[in-house]
Amino acid sequence: MNVIIFLVIGLFTGIVSGMMGVGGGLVMIPAMVLLMSIPQSMAQGISLAAIVPISLMGAWVHFKKGGLKKDAIWIGLGAVLGASITSSIIPYIPINALKIIFSLVLFYFALRMILK
Repeated sequence: MNVIIFLVIGLFTGIVSGMMGVGGGLVMIPAMVLLMSIPQSMAQGISLAAIVPISLMGAWVHFKKGGLKKDAIWIGLGAVLGASITSSIIPYIPINALKIIFSLVLFYFALRMILK
């Protein structure tokens, strides 16, 4: 049964990521925590591992259609550096603090998008 839930979460993540250009973690992390009772830190790790093929596929499609600029490499390199640093810190942050930080970041960006 877990395999089916993971596949549905992955399918929905792929649709939302491809349609809106948002990171899969936006969908995957809350879904794993709420639907499967996976701890926040583990859900974040799973999301980071799963986002690699999702990102590559989305970037490839955008590249083929001319919608990807060469400058994207700098954003990607910065993201790799940031993810490397942060993932080494995550195990030391309490789960509830991770949930609060994640929620606040999502809320902040959602509010900015609404107001802009």
